[in-house]
Amino acid sequence: MDTILLHENYSVNEKGHFAINGHDTVELAEKFGTPLYVIDEDKVRKMCRTYKNAVSKHFENSDILYASKALSFKGMYRIAKEEGMCVDAVSAGEIYTAISAGFEPSDMFFHGNNKTDSDIAYALENNVGHFVVDNLSELDPDKLELIPSNGVILAPTTVTFYEGESVFDVLQRVCKDNNIHIEFSWTPIYNSAYIEGIHNLYEFDCGALSGWMYRVNGWYPNYGCSRYQLADGEVVEWRYTCDLGEDVGRDGSW
Repeated sequence: MDTILLHENYSVNEKGHFAINGHDTVELAEKFGTPLYVIDEDKVRKMCRTYKNAVSKHFENSDILYASKALSFKGMYRIAKEEGMCVDAVSAGEIYTAISAGFEPSDMFFHGNNKTDSDIAYALENNVGHFVVDNLSELDPDKLELIPSNGVILAPTTVTFYEGESVFDVLQRVCKDNNIHIEFSWTPIYNSAYIEGIHNLYEFDCGALSGWMYRVNGWYPNYGCSRYQLADGEVVEWRYTCDLGEDVGRDGSW
């Protein structure tokens, strides 16, 4: 019977023992006892580089975060730091361990949907560089008054558009006609405007995954709003997400 192994660093040696990157797991168990966790450092470093190389090709000034919840000990943090990763931590203990391993607090992101006051105080005392807000309950209090009680900034409205106009063209005109604040920037790499804020509600106001998305006929296009040319009868919605669209019906297909 053929042996099928999940990863290229797994093998079965001449003794018939399962091996990880050439290390006989039976011998490791005899030497260190069980239960025993074996981490292939070469594999971990390879995956770090794969993610960093892939993301850097498409997103400038981006960071890749190592999720502490996966495995939080100094050896893993050391590898992540050496590979140029940042750290996602969800507790004071993870922050402490990462700093002890040599991580700069400025490269750390304090995550978690149940942050305690003591954990927040510890993160502030240690100058953790980034705090991630996970949902609307953690929204900047100054922004809460901007959100209508029914969650709708502008009720469904029929608008006139002209041949060749884009979703962005219509958004600009509708916001101007209704005295709704809008702020955007141009992104040459996508040849499109990027909507930073509407009604003074901006990206990142509700966490690292928050911002504005547009939907046409129930579908979230995977390209910029300046590139979507409208057709008669289409329904366009601008929705604010706290979770990269997962909380507003995006199906995760892009």
